[in-house]
Amino acid sequence: MSLKPKTLLVCFLSYALALGLTVELAARTSYHVRKPRLSFWLPASQFVYRFYPALQQAVKDGQHSTGPRVLVLAASTLHPDFSDVAARLQRGLEAAWGTPVQVENLSVPGHGVLDSYYKYRSLQQAPFDLVLVYHGINELRANNIPPTLWKDDYSHYWWYDEVNFYFRHPRLVQCGFLAPFFLKHVLTRLDRTVLRPWRFVGDGAPRSDWLVYGAQIKTARPFRRDLERVVRLAASKGDPVLLMTFAYALPESYTSERLRAGTLGFVPSPNASPVELWGSPPSIREGLEAHNQVIKAVAAAHGVPLVDQDALLQHDPALFIDVCHLSPAGAERFAGNILAAVASRQLRPRAMPSQELAVHTPVIGSPIPWLKGLRRRGLKLPKTPVPPLFP
Repeated sequence: MSLKPKTLLVCFLSYALALGLTVELAARTSYHVRKPRLSFWLPASQFVYRFYPALQQAVKDGQHSTGPRVLVLAASTLHPDFSDVAARLQRGLEAAWGTPVQVENLSVPGHGVLDSYYKYRSLQQAPFDLVLVYHGINELRANNIPPTLWKDDYSHYWWYDEVNFYFRHPRLVQCGFLAPFFLKHVLTRLDRTVLRPWRFVGDGAPRSDWLVYGAQIKTARPFRRDLERVVRLAASKGDPVLLMTFAYALPESYTSERLRAGTLGFVPSPNASPVELWGSPPSIREGLEAHNQVIKAVAAAHGVPLVDQDALLQHDPALFIDVCHLSPAGAERFAGNILAAVASRQLRPRAMPSQELAVHTPVIGSPIPWLKGLRRRGLKLPKTPVPPLFP
């Protein structure tokens, strides 16, 4: 017996709805039990916490801020596990400004300026009294890939393949569902592990047979694009921004063996990383010089203050533990250079009452639109403030 077209349509829609709900529940359960654990009821607008967990604390800090806030956008070089630059800055700025200062350090090992743009964009409703941007080396690792596989948006990294998808589809975010991002994660994982693992830059050190491609500095253009995104966003918000060239020390006599032996003049540290983590020494030296020229050009083009950390630290190995991570003396010099620039530029915190410094966080009855009906049916859902990360 054949079914009527209307009956077939109803069956099809029922199966599609059941499949969609199954995938959505699977997505929410997966992200709830895996680290970093997310709330089962998390709205898609806060799924960004999956990629950048530190944003969650930064948003909370913004709600209770009563004084100047400084945002640090960098990678491992300014992460607390590698240096105390952020703590030194906080003490120095509090002394200079005569008031408690909150430093939001969103530096994460391995991140690049594209990550910093995404993080800063997610905090676009929160004003900052100073934004410090310090990047230059992590992007260079992306150069170690054949030109035919190179992607200007860094999607030849599986990480950026997923992150870019989230930020490029704000309408999916507004729908409130996690299923599209879960499916993207599954497909990307399948692609990089089974279907086309050869098209991605792998985890860890670059492939030895691809190091030759690192000599072509393909990152200069996207590095400038992403840095200008940060600068333009800061200008649109009225946040003072301070750019810095990337300081490094890479002696001509460098070898990984000499680094391990401690004969290059670096300060010994268990956190020291070999240059080969990013590429061949000649390629990294050339790439850092190219990126520093980009930073200077962006600062000049946009009239943004610049601290030439690379020139001020003079490639002195005694100020580093490896090619880019600072020694205690280097951290002191680095922070001092920033404080000197703040003083010479007379950068002062905005004169704003505390309520204007806080992030706008209206209470949303149900963070997920399609759950409103469930609440009306008696299901108890949290009514916590949900800071909107997207306008």
